[in-house]
Amino acid sequence: MPTKQPAAVIHPTRFFALNRQLGMAGVLCNGVLWAYVLWRVRPNMDPAVLHYTIYFGIDRVGEWWQIYFLPFSGLIIIGMNAMCANVLRREPMISVVLFATALVSQIILGLAVFVLL
Repeated sequence: MPTKQPAAVIHPTRFFALNRQLGMAGVLCNGVLWAYVLWRVRPNMDPAVLHYTIYFGIDRVGEWWQIYFLPFSGLIIIGMNAMCANVLRREPMISVVLFATALVSQIILGLAVFVLL
């Protein structure tokens, strides 16, 4: 009867390195998002487009400063995921998923800001 080979075990330090890389990539994407919004948005009295859909077009407008909620929400997502990953550091794969989710959310927020501005 053949013996089973043990499953490949990934050393925890590899997970920590991956967490650090994903976290830094998320922070970098958020920094780029902040820079783009600061570069494109100028204070003015005209209403700003806050939401756009392909079916109805512009469906929400507001003040110019409300556009800053998008990069700020990305910062909140990174912070919450980092805190949850710190609490769950005994489960390194969950931490990787949390940091990867934060990175993906930054990319989606970046696309949303790019379409709006």
